[in-house]
Amino acid sequence: MFTRMKNKSRAPWAVVVFVMAVLMLLLLPLAALAQDPGADTELTPAIGINWPQFHYDEANTGYTPAKAPDTSDLAWESEAIGAAEHSQPVIAWSKAFVYCGNSVKALNRFTGDVMWGAPVKEGAWDSWSSPAYHWGKVFIGSNDTIYCLSASNGRVIWETALPDGLTVVNSSPTVAEGKVFIGAYDMWSEDTGTYFALDKTNGSILWSKAVGDYAQFTPAYSEGKIYVGAAYQPYPWERGKVFCLNSTTGEEIWQQETSYGVWGSVAAGDKLVYAPTYNFYGLGKLYALSKEESGNIQWEKDISSTDATPALAYNKVYISSGYPHPTTPWAEVKTYCFDAQSGELVWEKQDVGGWTCSPAVADNKVFVGKIKMIDWLSVYEATYALNAHDGSLVWDSPCGGSSPAVVFHKRAYTISDGKVYSFRSLWLKLEAIVDPEETQELKDR
Repeated sequence: MFTRMKNKSRAPWAVVVFVMAVLMLLLLPLAALAQDPGADTELTPAIGINWPQFHYDEANTGYTPAKAPDTSDLAWESEAIGAAEHSQPVIAWSKAFVYCGNSVKALNRFTGDVMWGAPVKEGAWDSWSSPAYHWGKVFIGSNDTIYCLSASNGRVIWETALPDGLTVVNSSPTVAEGKVFIGAYDMWSEDTGTYFALDKTNGSILWSKAVGDYAQFTPAYSEGKIYVGAAYQPYPWERGKVFCLNSTTGEEIWQQETSYGVWGSVAAGDKLVYAPTYNFYGLGKLYALSKEESGNIQWEKDISSTDATPALAYNKVYISSGYPHPTTPWAEVKTYCFDAQSGELVWEKQDVGGWTCSPAVADNKVFVGKIKMIDWLSVYEATYALNAHDGSLVWDSPCGGSSPAVVFHKRAYTISDGKVYSFRSLWLKLEAIVDPEETQELKDR
């Protein structure tokens, strides 16, 4: 009797505590902004709830204001779903979207269970493209086709075939201005590298821009402009370029030539854009180019060659690199941190990183993988969290490693061995989160 009366008297307090917990959860992204004064406001998107496209946002900054895991506790490990090595999972509301070479899969982001799978054409040249999410839709380029899928069930909303011979290789869709921007090329032909802008609602091609031999980069969007890179034959591709294009028309605004091909994607900051290059027989470079002054080179630094994309935060630039094969002793595995304005080296971390690992920055930490070689095949064998200001180790794990993604309530997601891994600091049961955009899509059907 006493126990029953006690429980009854405490019931209203339980409701109050529950409501307060929900309110605190909803305010976490805003609190993250307030507690992270070192972040560049120009480079900081306002919300850290999702990781909606490759390298977080349309500018490829790789920075989120979300709170990040403080420990290496594993929340879950998915089954072997064929997740593309070197790809990045995209996180939106209750789902994690993953490119699997011949399909896109949606996982429950809190449990790792597969919710749906949508077949797509088999990716070309072991492409490690990543999906993009926007307003209840998921976009992916695979082989010679761009797809728009329903985020709720994977049904095809539209698909667009590219011109004959062109295939998407590693380029991920960037969604901005009601458009989908993506690159494609023909591996066997010169001068076929082309970037496209498609209408987000129906997939019609709005414009295309030929830039050279290879266009395998994820476009960066900023203030009505698109920034992309290119690499040029003959082997070993000792010449590259960065282009600035009008996002509405595709018209060239400027171009800047680089030493060695630009194989990684450009990251766009406030006044500068940052582009890495790959040298097949020595050190590559990281360039900082002016956004406005015809792409003038502001600084350039030698780094191990990389296809990764820089991350921008705390007035710093973070980049990972390295191809640890016995025949390439100069391609050391490293993660670097440079001052964003001067290019001065702030710190570097040996034996952490990889030539395809684009670092994620959140909560004063840098999340990055460690690559290893199996014959000529590169795979990831570990995930690291480093202090963003001095490079010291926060934690590491022998799981995952491919271009991590970080979202609020201290979760990080990454890929390795065909699986997706989720790290956590605190377990919060959030299955009740509903994507309002998907709900509206269901009403419209």
